[in-house]
Amino acid sequence: MSVPLINSEYLDGFSEYVSELGGDPAALYREAGLDLPENNKTLHLQSGTLNPFDRHVRLLDLARERLKSPSFCLELASRQAVGVYGPIGIMATESQTIGEALQMLADHLQFNVQMIRLEIRKQGEIVQFIVHCEYEAIAKSQALQDHALALIYNLLQILYGEPLRLRAAYLQHDGCDHASIYSRFFKCPVGFNHEYVGLSFEPSQLEQPIAESARALPELLRQYLERRHKDSLIEQVQHVICIMLPSCQCKLESVARAIGYSKRTLQRRLQEEDTNFQDMIDGVRYQLSLDYLSEPHYRLTDVAAVLGYSELSAFTRSFKRWQGISPQQWRAQRRNLKQDEAPN
Repeated sequence: MSVPLINSEYLDGFSEYVSELGGDPAALYREAGLDLPENNKTLHLQSGTLNPFDRHVRLLDLARERLKSPSFCLELASRQAVGVYGPIGIMATESQTIGEALQMLADHLQFNVQMIRLEIRKQGEIVQFIVHCEYEAIAKSQALQDHALALIYNLLQILYGEPLRLRAAYLQHDGCDHASIYSRFFKCPVGFNHEYVGLSFEPSQLEQPIAESARALPELLRQYLERRHKDSLIEQVQHVICIMLPSCQCKLESVARAIGYSKRTLQRRLQEEDTNFQDMIDGVRYQLSLDYLSEPHYRLTDVAAVLGYSELSAFTRSFKRWQGISPQQWRAQRRNLKQDEAPN
């Protein structure tokens, strides 16, 4: 993987918050090197697409700096809707215990955020839940550390169903000048310049069952999708497919569960819309393939992987069926066209 990727869902609510603070979100996107769709009037990137991780983090860093808001990423995480967790959040709520949910997160997060690894480490009388960033270009970013730890903390709050009692929170950056902001957010002592980013708590908390209130997360996600897509079932299904494609979870049963339907009900509803689940996967893959191939920093093997293909050859066959030429040929034609259009 030449450039690690992150799901665009993790920027949900970014533009609204920046505007609220008096900033210009479009200018920040441009400065970070993230292009918005031309027809996007609400400054949302396309749901479920994957963005270069370094540009994503650059955007968050720029927001903190330009808005002079040291708590920007903590507050952004708190404002973000349940949709930011997507199917991973639903899978967590289906676990029996907190420990099982954390292990599920550790096993599946890489499908939405590449080169971020979660570790459950038991040491004596404490458990450490650690966030490892294996991409050196962004690992030291304060914005990355704050946002990642805050999102994990907020999800744990949902799973516990009550205020989460932490022993401590740890960050690798030097945030001592704003220590009170962090201690108020995490409601515990916070260590800076630490060897890792993570949370520590009592081992007994791993055995605690998932809160009954957390079982409502799938319903909240369904409501979020309905609000975002104005009750369009097709757009809701497309949204979930985008999120799930890179994982092994993009199946009819999983997508149906994410939007609050049974497998049979979703099949029937799609038939009423004159389509079916496999055709929808095919359509999403085709549209995303054009988006990804338009960006030169995505290798073909990366594009195939994020579209859910196990092998590049399978993606190539599909693309030839859609366009009549291979992905390599399509990319070369587009590159030549841009060169011809460039001013002399």
